[in-house]
Amino acid sequence: MYNVSEKFKNAIKASNRKSSIYGVLTTSNGTEYLLNDGNIIKDSLYITNQIVNNNKLTFGAVYAGECGLVINSTIDRYSLFGAKLELTFMLELKDGTEELLPLGVFTVDAPERIGSKIKLTAVDNMSKLDITVNEDINGGWYELLSYISTKCGVELAQTQAELEALHVNASNQNYTIQQDKIDTYRDALSFLSMVICANATIDNTGKLKIVQYATSACDSNNGSTRLNNCKFSDYTTRYAGVRARFFADENYAPYSAINQDINGLILDLGDIPIVGGTNDGKNATIEAMRDTITRITYVPSTLYVSSNPAYELGDMINCKNVNNTSDSVNTYVMAYKYDYRKKETINCYGDNPLLQNIKDKSKSLNTSDLEAQIALKQMVVVNATNIKDITI
Repeated sequence: MYNVSEKFKNAIKASNRKSSIYGVLTTSNGTEYLLNDGNIIKDSLYITNQIVNNNKLTFGAVYAGECGLVINSTIDRYSLFGAKLELTFMLELKDGTEELLPLGVFTVDAPERIGSKIKLTAVDNMSKLDITVNEDINGGWYELLSYISTKCGVELAQTQAELEALHVNASNQNYTIQQDKIDTYRDALSFLSMVICANATIDNTGKLKIVQYATSACDSNNGSTRLNNCKFSDYTTRYAGVRARFFADENYAPYSAINQDINGLILDLGDIPIVGGTNDGKNATIEAMRDTITRITYVPSTLYVSSNPAYELGDMINCKNVNNTSDSVNTYVMAYKYDYRKKETINCYGDNPLLQNIKDKSKSLNTSDLEAQIALKQMVVVNATNIKDITI
């Protein structure tokens, strides 16, 4: 959660609140246009972002956040292509003071004239990492992350100490970004996030942030502070381990680490081409991933709350009085759609561990057993039966 005061947390949940939006549009030639509630069309401002793929928990998500709004303006819309959009949210607190919160830094990519109005669609700085990898790079986890940040012109939101604290093997594990296996630096960032069971996003100030799922709640709500039609699953999602394939010679080899004491799901991350080196190093990496993922326990849900721009991806929210009971559950911010002065939709996705034996997708990402045998040059015999005659 963005670093806001307790007064902010209380005021944002009030049935009546006073807020404002301030913004600056800066064109490529440096011309600035001020935005506020007076020239932003009512109910048009939204921001969306996510750290899940295909409505499934995964790691290595590198989605670009999107912002959209409609303004009343006579500005030449063509001058707004590539313009920088900065937005700030102001909330009046109960004591009469005001608290400011940055909403993000975006680049306009689709200005559209609609009569006297201009519809703006903009994306955050994640798009700056769409640069083709044209070199092979080897180094420590933080060194590679810092290199990508500098190369693509996106500042890191966390210090070196904060980032290395996310990676228990930071001091003794090297990784390799190879141009023939990784297309863009955005893809490389995805793999760097994946090996520490994290995701990458752009924060409210336009900086690159590595996000792991929180292990404690940053906020709470109950039936009176949630809006109608919220949905909570009747099961808890938890993970017992993880599988992945790391690069070995000219092929990939499977690695897995599973806690047999946990009745949970197994997450298959598929190929992770940046991880090479010795078997000991690879086993240390997969075991660290297991230790991280087994701490993630939550109830999938769909929350509708009064829009709160302080929520960030990866936040844990404690929800009380769930399904008209006194039960309390934890859920995550995995995807959101923030609508200024309207409701905010927060989605949290997850599978039911009790059904994993019925609907097991653990082999869906690869044929690792077969490829492992091929890599070891073992004899592989495959029997296949045709279900209909073949005429030659």
